[in-house]
Amino acid sequence: MATKIPMDIMLTEILPKLPTKSLIRFKCVSKSFKTFISNYKFIDLQLRKSHDLLIIKDIDNDLYLFDLDTSKSPATKLTLPWTSFRLVVGSCYGLLCLQEIDPVFRLFNAYLQTYRDILYSGESFSGKSGFGYDHKNKDYKIVLLHPQHVTLYSLKADSWRDVVQKSSLENIGSLCGSNHHGVLVNNHLLHWLFSSLKDNIRIRCFNLCSELWEEDDIPLPEYKWYSISTNPILGVIDGCLSLMVTTTESVDMCVMKEYRNKGSWVKLFGVSHSNYVIPLSQHIPLAHNRESNSGILMMKNSYSSKTNSTTRCLVWYNSNDNTSKEIEFDGITSVSQAFMCKPSLVIV
Repeated sequence: MATKIPMDIMLTEILPKLPTKSLIRFKCVSKSFKTFISNYKFIDLQLRKSHDLLIIKDIDNDLYLFDLDTSKSPATKLTLPWTSFRLVVGSCYGLLCLQEIDPVFRLFNAYLQTYRDILYSGESFSGKSGFGYDHKNKDYKIVLLHPQHVTLYSLKADSWRDVVQKSSLENIGSLCGSNHHGVLVNNHLLHWLFSSLKDNIRIRCFNLCSELWEEDDIPLPEYKWYSISTNPILGVIDGCLSLMVTTTESVDMCVMKEYRNKGSWVKLFGVSHSNYVIPLSQHIPLAHNRESNSGILMMKNSYSSKTNSTTRCLVWYNSNDNTSKEIEFDGITSVSQAFMCKPSLVIV
Protein backbone atom coordinates (compact mmCIF):
# COMPACT_ATOMS: atom_id res chain seq x y z
CA MET A 1 0.00 0.00 0.00
CA ALA A 2 1.33 3.43 -0.95
CA THR A 3 2.49 5.63 1.91
CA LYS A 4 0.95 9.08 2.09
CA ILE A 5 3.55 11.85 2.11
CA PRO A 6 3.17 14.19 5.11
CA MET A 7 2.04 17.68 4.11
CA ASP A 8 5.02 19.42 5.76
CA ILE A 9 7.44 17.24 3.76
CA MET A 10 5.48 17.94 0.59
CA LEU A 11 5.57 21.71 1.14
CA THR A 12 9.13 22.18 2.41
CA GLU A 13 11.11 19.37 0.76
CA ILE A 14 9.38 18.39 -2.47
CA LEU A 15 7.65 21.47 -3.89
CA PRO A 16 10.74 23.76 -3.82
CA LYS A 17 12.61 21.28 -6.04
CA LEU A 18 9.94 21.20 -8.74
CA PRO A 19 10.28 23.20 -11.98
CA THR A 20 8.62 26.61 -11.97
CA LYS A 21 6.06 25.53 -14.59
CA SER A 22 4.98 22.62 -12.39
CA LEU A 23 4.61 24.93 -9.39
CA ILE A 24 2.35 27.21 -11.40
CA ARG A 25 0.09 24.24 -12.11
CA PHE A 26 0.23 23.13 -8.46
CA LYS A 27 -1.33 26.45 -7.41
CA CYS A 28 -4.58 25.11 -8.88
CA VAL A 29 -4.57 21.95 -6.72
CA SER A 30 -5.98 23.57 -3.58
CA LYS A 31 -6.25 26.85 -1.70
CA SER A 32 -3.58 25.74 0.76
CA PHE A 33 -1.14 24.95 -2.07
CA LYS A 34 -1.85 28.29 -3.74
CA THR A 35 -1.36 30.19 -0.47
CA PHE A 36 1.88 28.38 0.32
CA ILE A 37 3.38 28.67 -3.18
CA SER A 38 2.49 32.39 -3.31
CA ASN A 39 4.14 33.04 0.06
CA TYR A 40 7.31 35.16 0.00
CA LYS A 41 9.32 32.63 2.02
CA PHE A 42 8.49 29.84 -0.42
CA ILE A 43 9.30 32.04 -3.44
CA ASP A 44 12.66 32.85 -1.84
CA LEU A 45 13.33 29.15 -1.17
CA GLN A 46 12.38 28.20 -4.73
CA LEU A 47 14.68 30.90 -6.15
CA ARG A 48 17.62 29.61 -4.14
CA LYS A 49 17.11 26.06 -5.43
CA SER A 50 16.49 26.94 -9.10
CA HIS A 51 19.33 27.15 -11.62
CA ASP A 52 20.08 30.04 -13.95
CA LEU A 53 18.56 30.30 -17.41
CA LEU A 54 20.10 32.30 -20.24
CA ILE A 55 18.14 35.31 -21.48
CA ILE A 56 19.14 36.46 -24.98
CA LYS A 57 18.16 39.75 -26.61
CA ASP A 58 18.71 39.85 -30.37
CA ILE A 59 19.17 42.85 -32.65
CA ASP A 60 15.43 42.84 -33.42
CA ASN A 61 14.67 43.38 -29.70
CA ASP A 62 13.18 39.91 -29.29
CA LEU A 63 13.87 37.94 -26.10
CA TYR A 64 14.76 34.24 -25.98
CA LEU A 65 15.01 31.80 -23.07
CA PHE A 66 17.64 29.04 -23.10
CA ASP A 67 18.49 26.34 -20.56
CA LEU A 68 22.25 25.75 -20.47
CA ASP A 69 21.76 22.47 -18.58
CA THR A 70 19.87 20.98 -21.53
CA SER A 71 21.97 22.29 -24.40
CA LYS A 72 20.12 20.19 -26.98
CA SER A 73 16.85 22.01 -26.31
CA PRO A 74 16.06 24.97 -28.60
CA ALA A 75 15.97 28.57 -27.46
CA THR A 76 12.39 29.57 -26.67
CA LYS A 77 11.23 32.86 -28.15
CA LEU A 78 9.18 34.78 -25.60
CA THR A 79 5.84 36.23 -26.62
CA LEU A 80 6.17 39.79 -25.35
CA PRO A 81 3.09 41.85 -24.45
CA TRP A 82 4.64 44.94 -26.09
CA THR A 83 6.11 45.81 -29.46
CA SER A 84 9.71 46.72 -28.65
CA PHE A 85 12.16 47.98 -26.04
CA ARG A 86 15.63 49.48 -26.03
CA LEU A 87 17.83 47.36 -23.79
CA VAL A 88 18.12 45.14 -20.72
CA VAL A 89 19.45 47.04 -17.68
CA GLY A 90 19.97 43.94 -15.57
CA SER A 91 18.66 40.72 -14.11
CA CYS A 92 18.08 39.96 -10.45
CA TYR A 93 16.11 37.65 -8.20
CA GLY A 94 13.88 36.30 -10.96
CA LEU A 95 13.13 39.60 -12.72
CA LEU A 96 14.55 41.49 -15.70
CA CYS A 97 14.75 45.27 -15.78
CA LEU A 98 14.15 46.63 -19.29
CA GLN A 99 14.49 50.20 -20.54
CA GLU A 100 12.38 51.90 -23.18
CA ILE A 101 13.43 54.96 -25.18
CA ASP A 102 10.87 57.24 -23.46
CA PRO A 103 12.46 56.47 -20.93
CA VAL A 104 10.12 53.99 -19.37
CA PHE A 105 11.54 51.17 -17.28
CA ARG A 106 9.83 47.82 -17.16
CA LEU A 107 10.17 45.03 -14.58
CA PHE A 108 9.48 41.72 -16.29
CA ASN A 109 9.19 38.11 -15.19
CA ALA A 110 10.19 36.33 -18.40
CA TYR A 111 8.90 33.00 -17.12
CA LEU A 112 5.45 34.12 -15.94
CA GLN A 113 5.12 36.85 -18.61
CA THR A 114 4.06 39.41 -15.97
CA TYR A 115 5.43 42.97 -16.00
CA ARG A 116 5.08 46.46 -14.59
CA ASP A 117 5.90 49.74 -16.36
CA ILE A 118 7.75 52.42 -14.37
CA LEU A 119 7.66 56.00 -15.62
CA TYR A 120 10.72 58.19 -15.17
CA SER A 121 10.30 61.94 -15.57
CA GLY A 122 13.50 63.17 -13.89
CA GLU A 123 16.58 64.75 -15.40
CA SER A 124 18.24 63.05 -18.33
CA PHE A 125 20.93 60.49 -17.61
CA SER A 126 23.69 58.96 -19.69
CA GLY A 127 22.53 55.35 -19.46
CA LYS A 128 24.64 54.54 -16.41
CA SER A 129 22.21 52.40 -14.46
CA GLY A 130 21.75 49.27 -12.41
CA PHE A 131 19.13 46.92 -11.04
CA GLY A 132 19.06 44.75 -7.94
CA TYR A 133 17.22 43.55 -4.85
CA ASP A 134 17.30 44.95 -1.32
CA HIS A 135 16.88 41.77 0.74
CA LYS A 136 16.57 43.65 4.04
CA ASN A 137 13.46 45.49 2.87
CA LYS A 138 12.34 42.89 0.31
CA ASP A 139 12.39 45.56 -2.39
CA TYR A 140 13.52 45.70 -6.03
CA LYS A 141 15.43 48.88 -6.88
CA ILE A 142 16.68 50.70 -9.99
CA VAL A 143 19.69 53.02 -9.81
CA LEU A 144 20.55 55.86 -12.22
CA LEU A 145 23.97 57.51 -11.94
CA HIS A 146 24.36 61.30 -12.23
CA PRO A 147 27.50 63.44 -11.73
CA GLN A 148 26.33 64.82 -8.38
CA HIS A 149 23.91 62.20 -7.08
CA VAL A 150 22.14 58.89 -7.59
CA THR A 151 18.47 58.59 -8.53
CA LEU A 152 16.85 55.52 -7.02
CA TYR A 153 13.52 53.80 -7.68
CA SER A 154 11.86 51.63 -5.04
CA LEU A 155 9.26 49.13 -6.25
CA LYS A 156 7.88 48.84 -2.71
CA ALA A 157 7.29 52.60 -2.48
CA ASP A 158 6.63 52.91 -6.23
CA SER A 159 8.56 56.19 -6.33
CA TRP A 160 11.83 57.81 -7.41
CA ARG A 161 14.08 59.87 -5.14
CA ASP A 162 17.55 61.42 -5.27
CA VAL A 163 20.34 60.16 -3.02
CA VAL A 164 23.06 62.76 -2.39
CA GLN A 165 26.38 61.65 -0.92
CA LYS A 166 29.86 63.09 -0.56
CA SER A 167 31.20 60.16 -2.57
CA SER A 168 29.65 61.53 -5.77
CA LEU A 169 30.77 60.36 -9.19
CA GLU A 170 32.90 63.50 -9.56
CA ASN A 171 34.94 62.38 -6.54
CA ILE A 172 35.01 58.74 -7.59
CA GLY A 173 36.38 59.30 -11.10
CA SER A 174 35.28 58.61 -14.66
CA LEU A 175 33.33 55.52 -15.61
CA CYS A 176 35.46 53.30 -17.84
CA GLY A 177 34.83 50.19 -19.86
CA SER A 178 32.07 49.38 -22.30
CA ASN A 179 29.45 48.25 -19.77
CA HIS A 180 27.57 51.15 -18.19
CA HIS A 181 25.24 48.81 -16.30
CA GLY A 182 26.18 47.86 -12.76
CA VAL A 183 27.65 44.40 -12.18
CA LEU A 184 25.57 42.73 -9.48
CA VAL A 185 26.86 40.55 -6.63
CA ASN A 186 24.73 39.08 -3.82
CA ASN A 187 21.63 40.67 -5.40
CA HIS A 188 22.17 44.04 -3.64
CA LEU A 189 25.73 45.15 -4.45
CA LEU A 190 26.17 47.02 -7.75
CA HIS A 191 29.69 47.56 -9.11
CA TRP A 192 31.18 49.88 -11.70
CA LEU A 193 34.72 50.31 -12.97
CA PHE A 194 36.17 53.82 -12.69
CA SER A 195 39.43 55.47 -13.65
CA SER A 196 41.10 58.51 -12.08
CA LEU A 197 44.45 60.28 -12.40
CA LYS A 198 45.28 59.34 -8.81
CA ASP A 199 44.23 55.69 -8.67
CA ASN A 200 44.23 54.52 -12.32
CA ILE A 201 41.59 51.77 -11.98
CA ARG A 202 38.98 51.52 -9.21
CA ILE A 203 36.02 49.23 -8.54
CA ARG A 204 33.32 51.06 -6.60
CA CYS A 205 30.22 49.53 -5.03
CA PHE A 206 26.73 50.98 -4.48
CA ASN A 207 24.81 49.16 -1.74
CA LEU A 208 21.07 48.90 -2.43
CA CYS A 209 20.30 48.12 1.23
CA SER A 210 22.02 51.22 2.65
CA GLU A 211 21.39 53.19 -0.58
CA LEU A 212 24.92 54.58 -0.39
CA TRP A 213 28.28 54.24 -2.12
CA GLU A 214 30.45 52.08 0.12
CA GLU A 215 33.41 53.97 1.54
CA ASP A 216 36.17 51.57 0.51
CA ASP A 217 37.06 50.46 -3.00
CA ILE A 218 36.88 46.79 -3.90
CA PRO A 219 40.50 45.53 -3.69
CA LEU A 220 42.07 44.77 -7.05
CA PRO A 221 44.24 41.80 -8.02
CA GLU A 222 47.98 42.43 -8.07
CA TYR A 223 48.90 44.11 -11.35
CA LYS A 224 51.04 47.01 -12.50
CA TRP A 225 47.93 48.89 -13.57
CA TYR A 226 49.87 51.49 -15.51
CA SER A 227 50.90 48.68 -17.90
CA ILE A 228 47.31 47.71 -18.73
CA SER A 229 46.85 48.25 -22.48
CA THR A 230 43.03 48.42 -22.51
CA ASN A 231 40.33 48.94 -19.91
CA PRO A 232 39.59 45.78 -17.89
CA ILE A 233 36.19 44.14 -18.36
CA LEU A 234 34.25 43.84 -15.11
CA GLY A 235 31.81 40.95 -14.82
CA VAL A 236 30.43 38.24 -12.59
CA ILE A 237 30.89 34.45 -12.84
CA ASP A 238 29.01 32.09 -10.53
CA GLY A 239 28.22 34.99 -8.20
CA CYS A 240 31.86 36.17 -7.96
CA LEU A 241 33.32 39.41 -9.33
CA SER A 242 35.53 38.85 -12.36
CA LEU A 243 38.04 40.97 -14.26
CA MET A 244 39.30 40.41 -17.79
CA VAL A 245 42.70 42.14 -17.72
CA THR A 246 44.73 42.85 -20.87
CA THR A 247 48.40 43.52 -20.13
CA THR A 248 51.27 44.08 -22.53
CA GLU A 249 52.02 40.35 -22.31
CA SER A 250 48.73 38.49 -21.97
CA VAL A 251 44.98 38.49 -21.38
CA ASP A 252 44.06 37.17 -17.93
CA MET A 253 40.72 36.16 -16.44
CA CYS A 254 40.67 36.80 -12.68
CA VAL A 255 37.91 35.94 -10.20
CA MET A 256 37.46 37.13 -6.60
CA LYS A 257 36.45 33.93 -4.79
CA GLU A 258 35.71 35.65 -1.46
CA TYR A 259 34.05 39.05 -1.68
CA ARG A 260 36.29 41.98 -0.61
CA ASN A 261 39.19 39.65 0.18
CA LYS A 262 42.15 40.84 -1.89
CA GLY A 263 43.97 37.56 -1.34
CA SER A 264 41.09 35.58 -2.82
CA TRP A 265 41.66 36.86 -6.37
CA VAL A 266 42.65 33.88 -8.52
CA LYS A 267 43.61 33.75 -12.18
CA LEU A 268 41.34 31.25 -13.90
CA PHE A 269 43.54 31.38 -16.96
CA GLY A 270 45.92 33.59 -18.88
CA VAL A 271 46.64 33.62 -22.60
CA SER A 272 49.84 35.04 -24.03
CA HIS A 273 49.43 37.44 -26.96
CA SER A 274 51.72 35.17 -28.99
CA ASN A 275 49.30 32.26 -28.45
CA TYR A 276 46.16 34.08 -29.48
CA VAL A 277 43.73 31.93 -31.39
CA ILE A 278 40.82 34.30 -30.73
CA PRO A 279 40.76 37.97 -29.65
CA LEU A 280 40.05 37.11 -26.02
CA SER A 281 39.97 40.75 -24.90
CA GLN A 282 36.76 41.16 -26.91
CA HIS A 283 34.90 38.50 -24.88
CA ILE A 284 32.54 39.21 -21.97
CA PRO A 285 32.27 36.33 -19.44
CA LEU A 286 28.79 35.15 -18.41
CA ALA A 287 28.95 31.75 -16.70
CA HIS A 288 30.95 28.59 -16.03
CA ASN A 289 30.19 25.36 -17.82
CA ARG A 290 28.81 23.16 -15.01
CA GLU A 291 30.20 20.04 -16.69
CA SER A 292 33.71 21.41 -17.30
CA ASN A 293 35.83 23.73 -15.16
CA SER A 294 37.68 24.86 -18.28
CA GLY A 295 34.55 25.95 -20.16
CA ILE A 296 33.27 29.52 -19.84
CA LEU A 297 30.24 31.00 -21.55
CA MET A 298 31.18 34.32 -23.16
CA MET A 299 29.66 36.94 -25.40
CA LYS A 300 32.03 37.60 -28.29
CA ASN A 301 32.30 41.04 -29.88
CA SER A 302 33.49 41.18 -33.49
CA TYR A 303 34.18 44.53 -35.14
CA SER A 304 34.02 44.95 -38.92
CA SER A 305 35.97 47.88 -40.35
CA LYS A 306 34.14 47.48 -43.66
CA THR A 307 30.69 48.05 -42.19
CA ASN A 308 31.94 50.01 -39.15
CA SER A 309 29.75 47.85 -36.93
CA THR A 310 30.04 45.33 -34.12
CA THR A 311 28.35 41.93 -34.16
CA ARG A 312 27.96 39.66 -31.14
CA CYS A 313 27.50 35.95 -30.61
CA LEU A 314 27.66 33.52 -27.68
CA VAL A 315 30.53 31.05 -27.44
CA TRP A 316 31.83 28.39 -25.11
CA TYR A 317 35.48 29.24 -24.48
CA ASN A 318 37.90 26.43 -23.57
CA SER A 319 40.77 27.77 -21.48
CA ASN A 320 42.80 24.57 -21.93
CA ASP A 321 43.45 25.08 -25.64
CA ASN A 322 42.28 28.70 -26.10
CA THR A 323 39.53 27.77 -28.54
CA SER A 324 35.91 28.78 -28.72
CA LYS A 325 32.80 27.17 -30.15
CA GLU A 326 29.91 29.37 -31.21
CA ILE A 327 26.47 28.49 -29.86
CA GLU A 328 23.93 28.52 -32.66
CA PHE A 329 20.28 29.32 -32.00
CA ASP A 330 17.52 28.83 -34.55
CA GLY A 331 15.99 32.17 -35.49
CA ILE A 332 18.61 34.32 -33.74
CA THR A 333 20.79 36.11 -36.28
CA SER A 334 22.84 38.28 -33.94
CA VAL A 335 22.98 38.62 -30.16
CA SER A 336 22.62 42.10 -28.69
CA GLN A 337 22.68 41.30 -24.96
CA ALA A 338 22.77 38.21 -22.76
CA PHE A 339 21.99 37.74 -19.07
CA MET A 340 21.62 34.91 -16.60
CA CYS A 341 18.22 34.84 -14.89
CA LYS A 342 16.50 32.43 -12.49
CA PRO A 343 12.95 31.24 -13.25
CA SER A 344 10.76 32.52 -10.44
CA LEU A 345 7.23 32.89 -9.10
CA VAL A 346 7.66 36.62 -8.41
CA ILE A 347 4.68 38.56 -9.76
CA VAL A 348 5.04 42.28 -10.49
